Amino acid sequence: MANVNDRNSKKIEKNFSPIVEGLMAYCFRHKLEKSLLSTKGEKVEIIDQGIYNRKEGADFFNAKMYIDNILWVGNVLIIPRSSDWYVRGYQKSSNDFFKNIILALVAEVDTDITDLDGKTIRQCCYTIPENVRNNYNILISDEGCEACQNFRKDSITRLTAHAWMAALETEWLEEATQIFHKNAAKSSWHGVLSSAVASSTVITNLSEKFMSDIIKAESANEARQIIKDFLALTHKPNSNNAVEYILVNVIIPWLFAYGRHARKETLCDKAFDFTEVTRSYSAESFYFPYVKQLNGAETATVRYLKKEYCDKKRCCSCRFGHEFMRHYKSSHKALQLSMLF
Repeated sequence: MANVNDRNSKKIEKNFSPIVEGLMAYCFRHKLEKSLLSTKGEKVEIIDQGIYNRKEGADFFNAKMYIDNILWVGNVLIIPRSSDWYVRGYQKSSNDFFKNIILALVAEVDTDITDLDGKTIRQCCYTIPENVRNNYNILISDEGCEACQNFRKDSITRLTAHAWMAALETEWLEEATQIFHKNAAKSSWHGVLSSAVASSTVITNLSEKFMSDIIKAESANEARQIIKDFLALTHKPNSNNAVEYILVNVIIPWLFAYGRHARKETLCDKAFDFTEVTRSYSAESFYFPYVKQLNGAETATVRYLKKEYCDKKRCCSCRFGHEFMRHYKSSHKALQLSMLF
């Protein structure tokens, strides 16, 4: 339980405020600290953390908690310092997303905070659990990738790995859909496909027949043959690797996006079906002892994971990172970032 007398937690360097905020949201979201004390000495028992909000406004909507044995339902805000409430101008915001805040979780309590109506908002000085803090520090260090790979090899279950990879595959396709939609609004779906193929093959004269044939293709092998014939007509290398690269990185995401646009779920299903029978590659570098090979789409998903999560240090949003922070036990002294904690 947090110490009510500890109103002035350790100072947080400005550059690390977003990291602290993200970690606090991670801990609250996964209910790592259920019992707290407000700065006024009230007992706070978290029943339901509510709906996590990644956009503007409070961080969690419709949270449920007992405060001195009285049930409260409302929104929860997470900020590194109390004064950030004023620095960010939240006290002047008429946005409904900043209303009905029943609790502010704060790493450094340095002032009282009030809402637009002048009502004081209850605060709790929130301390990130030591094991989570230490393990996160390892993940964002130079040795973090290696440590996470070894942890996946030794500790991640088959179910966890497959569930997260399936979710990432959908996320990869959804992100590609947004990009294709944005570009299609400026030209056409044929133009978008033509540009995507051009970026992979330096071919700019893509016919509309190619697009039509791809939409009509009944199998991944049929799509491969369409690509292979097209490359042959344009006198470009049509090796299996070249064909597979276009299928996985252009055709499948484009087909999924076009299916969404045209409201034809059969095309979206076809895109997923194509992913299941793309060529296989060695999975050794991904350190899953029970997965010997990844198909082409899974390989693309792994690249997406590395680009969007590992490289950007989005460990708090990654299921592998979640397992690591909760369960990893280092054989050496955990790295300490004194400027952060």
